[in-house]
Amino acid sequence: MTRHPVVPLAVPVLPELDRILGPRVVTRLSDLAEASTDFGRLYRRRPLAVVRPAGPHQLAQVCRLAHDHGVPVVPRGAGHSTEGLCLAPGGIVVDTRHLSSVESYVDPRGEHLLSARAGARWRDVVGHTLPGGLIPPVLPDYLGLTVGGTLAAGGFSGATQHFGSQADTVRELEVVTPAGELVTCSAQTHPDLFDAVRGGSGRHGIITRAVLPLRRAPSRRLWLRLGHDSPEAALQSQFRALDGRFTHLEGMVRRTGDGWRFTTDALLDLDLDDELDLDVAAGELVSDLGGELDDVRVTPFPDWLFRFDAVEQQQRADGSWHRRHPRCTVVLPGRHAAAIVRRTLDGLSGSLLGAGGSILLYAFPTHRLEAPGVARAADPYSVLFGLQRTAPGGDREVLDAMRRANAELVATARRVGGSPYPRAAGPDD
Repeated sequence: MTRHPVVPLAVPVLPELDRILGPRVVTRLSDLAEASTDFGRLYRRRPLAVVRPAGPHQLAQVCRLAHDHGVPVVPRGAGHSTEGLCLAPGGIVVDTRHLSSVESYVDPRGEHLLSARAGARWRDVVGHTLPGGLIPPVLPDYLGLTVGGTLAAGGFSGATQHFGSQADTVRELEVVTPAGELVTCSAQTHPDLFDAVRGGSGRHGIITRAVLPLRRAPSRRLWLRLGHDSPEAALQSQFRALDGRFTHLEGMVRRTGDGWRFTTDALLDLDLDDELDLDVAAGELVSDLGGELDDVRVTPFPDWLFRFDAVEQQQRADGSWHRRHPRCTVVLPGRHAAAIVRRTLDGLSGSLLGAGGSILLYAFPTHRLEAPGVARAADPYSVLFGLQRTAPGGDREVLDAMRRANAELVATARRVGGSPYPRAAGPDD
């Protein structure tokens, strides 16, 4: 099958790929251009080819062939990384979006489980499980990410306080190793590979399928938002809230005039017939955790799950979605987090965050993180601090300043016993 225009097949691996996969090998310049960058748009690194395998066995053939020729293979799902982790300069990009089937079942012990291919987006997973009243224990805020992508990174959310990262909840993985072996691994079978792949950012194998537990989904959620004027107050409030009472706990930082507002969203699951006095519940929360009540509401669970769809639509409409995103997320030790956050925000002008930018700040108990490859801090509490920057178009000076600030934050995190997230995203990895 002829595809035009194409990259000249001067590299021996390409004709062999054509022989194995035929039209599932893509060398059109438009496809290579798409696979040359990611959501961050900080790098442009063109691969030799993009492959879209029909299944894991075909992917294993690709990896064996690439291994024999010394050609790198990198998986790519939604392409939502910001540090070029899904790019393969001079190598092969595996488009996992064609491996996207989802099924649920009950095992012999009566446990509800999910089996999802790596390219399935979490919105597909939720669309499959929610009609049956079930959800995975940890879901990303943005459901447009793929199962394989978040498991390879780790996968944090406001439910990490209860269940750990998404990588901690996995029961079983099907993996293609760099040498092209197709292996099913778990804590009991091939545990070294199981540990290496979870949070390994694809360096130790490509996830092709994951088995995760399912839990009962609520009908509604009570959504309480507390506000604080300092990182110290906000984090102390969060530490007190990490006692299991809340279903979901996450925080953000927002600019207010010349200062910053630190908000924590605390959520409780409700069934349809649960009766609740919102004023009483909110008053007890403020009395116990401190701060001010910024908002309180009861929302249908599906509305809460898809809450970031409106953010995506707005950013696509105003163009910020398509700009460069020099984002930086670190996991800080609880005892150092407030001071580092304060110092970072003191030097953060509006231009160094950018239009559509946001800041994440929330804590979880470090002991919940069991997968060895997942970022964590050397402290009883790990604090996720994420600067979701958006660079203005064409302003190289501001972009460079953002990236310098990111490097400084990663270096600071490492110096005090923290880590970049995902671990492979920081310099020198």
